[in-house]
Amino acid sequence: MTRRSGALLMLATLGCEDPLHPEQTIEKTRAIGARSEVTGQPERATPAPGESAEVVVWLAAPGGAPETSYALWLCERDAVLGDVPGCSAPPLVEARRDVLDVAAPRLAFVAPSESSRLLLFGVVCGAGVASPLLQTSDWPEAMGCSDGHAGGRVSFELDMAPEVDNLNPQLTADALSLDGAPWSEGSDPCGTGPSVPATGGKSRLALALRDADREVVDGVRETLSVAAFSDAGELGSTRQFVEPTEPTSPPAVSFAWTRPKSAPAGGRVVRFWFVLRDGRGGADLAERALCLVPAGT
Repeated sequence: MTRRSGALLMLATLGCEDPLHPEQTIEKTRAIGARSEVTGQPERATPAPGESAEVVVWLAAPGGAPETSYALWLCERDAVLGDVPGCSAPPLVEARRDVLDVAAPRLAFVAPSESSRLLLFGVVCGAGVASPLLQTSDWPEAMGCSDGHAGGRVSFELDMAPEVDNLNPQLTADALSLDGAPWSEGSDPCGTGPSVPATGGKSRLALALRDADREVVDGVRETLSVAAFSDAGELGSTRQFVEPTEPTSPPAVSFAWTRPKSAPAGGRVVRFWFVLRDGRGGADLAERALCLVPAGT
C-alpha cells in the first residue's frame, strides 16, 4: 500500500527555523496535522460533490492553545508531482481571521462536482495578519504575515468521494495509557492529574488503536501511523506504524519518553499531542498532559 508523505505539510514554523530542532519537540507554535469532516458526519473524511464539509488545522504550542490569525484557501489540486502541491485553477473559497484567537484555523466549503482532489493551503500567524493572495502562484514563497512577522505555511490534500471513500480513524477517550495506567484528559494536571518524577528516567506512552479503523482497500488493510509530540523531555521516536500484515486484534503502539531531570517545586505541566493517520487523508488527534514533579516528592 502506498503511503502518502503526510496529509498536512508544514513549510515553516511560526518562528525562525532551527536545523537542530527535534521534530517531536514543541518549542514554538506548529501545525501538527489536519482533518476533513463531512458536515453532520464527522467520521467521513471524503465529501461527495455537493456535500458540505470542513477542514480544521491542528496547532500545538508550549503552554496550551496558541493565539493565531490565519488565511486559508481551497482549490482544485493540480496534477504536478513534487514536494509542494499547487492549484489547477483559482481558489474556490477563502477563510480568514485577522484577529488573534485560540480557536483552531478552519475552512468550511461545499465540495465541487468537477474535482477528485482538493488542496487547502494558507498561512497561520502568531502575530500580525496573513498576507493577501493575489494569485495562486504566490503560494508558497510570497505567503507570510504582516509587519515582517514569521508565519507557518500549511497545505492539506483532500480526496473526494466517490473516487475515494475514507473514514476518519478514531482515538477513543480510553485509548491512552501512561506507564500502564489509564491516561484521560484533564484540565488540572498538577492538581488531580497524573504525575511523574523528574529523574531523567523513561515513561511509556501507549495507545490502543481500534482494529475497525483499518479499512480494507483493494483487499489490503490500511496502514495506520501515530505521530507523537511533547513540549518537554525527549521522545525516542517521532512516529510508529501499524502495517497491514500485523495481527487483526486491536493493535497498540507505544513511545518511550525520557523525562527531564528537574522540575520546579510546584510541578510543571508537560503536554503531549498524538496524531493518528490512516495514510489516505483520515486523521484524529488526542491531547494529554501530566505533572512533572521534583524527584522524591
